Amino acid sequence: MANPERGEVDLEVGGTRYRLALGMGGLRAIQRAVSTPGQRITMAQVVEGAAAGDIEYLCVLVWGALQRHHPELTQTDVDQLLDDLGGLLALPVVLGKITEMMTATTPDVRDQGVQKKTDPATSPPPPMISTIGTRSTSRRVKSA
Repeated sequence: MANPERGEVDLEVGGTRYRLALGMGGLRAIQRAVSTPGQRITMAQVVEGAAAGDIEYLCVLVWGALQRHHPELTQTDVDQLLDDLGGLLALPVVLGKITEMMTATTPDVRDQGVQKKTDPATSPPPPMISTIGTRSTSRRVKSA
């Protein structure tokens, strides 16, 4: 069973369950697959392209997401899986799974404003800025 806390989602194709999860290895594999020596493609470009309907980016994104749990699958294997799922007609389902996977580990905006309260009695004091050994920049003025 997929663990959404780890950004995992399941995709069932022809009675077989595949687990999607984007780890650093998958992210790097995606970037290597779409970049050329003269042009580096970022993950943001891949995700935006996939969301806009770029088939190449969507397929390579699915392939990269399968690498953690199914490293034996090639890009050609993933093309066949997507065809078995319904080809172009299945793309909204696949894009939904990719979106679910990517948002599973995104912090909830309601949690972003919550800060951990600390007990002043047990918290270390804030760092002190030392002025020992620094030179003064003021000048002496003679009095009349």
